[in-house]
Amino acid sequence: MTQLEQKRRQDRALLWECQERDSQGAQERASLLETVAKLQDELNRREEVHRAEVADLQDKAADLGNRNCYLDSKVLELQRELDDKKAEFNRRGDRERSKGIDMLKIQSRNKTMT
Repeated sequence: MTQLEQKRRQDRALLWECQERDSQGAQERASLLETVAKLQDELNRREEVHRAEVADLQDKAADLGNRNCYLDSKVLELQRELDDKKAEFNRRGDRERSKGIDMLKIQSRNKTMT
């Protein structure tokens, strides 16, 4: 019976070793699952940050586009005003010439006086 007891003890030791390995494997599996969950949370957080940055950049681009449109319209407005002033200046010059006063002679006289 001693051989049978010895075999039984070996089997129990082997069973205990297998259970210990299984327990370590379960702990390792749980640790890996926890690591995966942390990585997934970090990935989700980074995606949210990325989405927020993209939305912010899109808003800024839209603002710049609106500002660009505003500046373009302002340039056109100033160009129209300049064209109107040039036209007014030319009309005034035409009126002065029709009265017999030549603006070029006045301007050249003013230059020689200074």
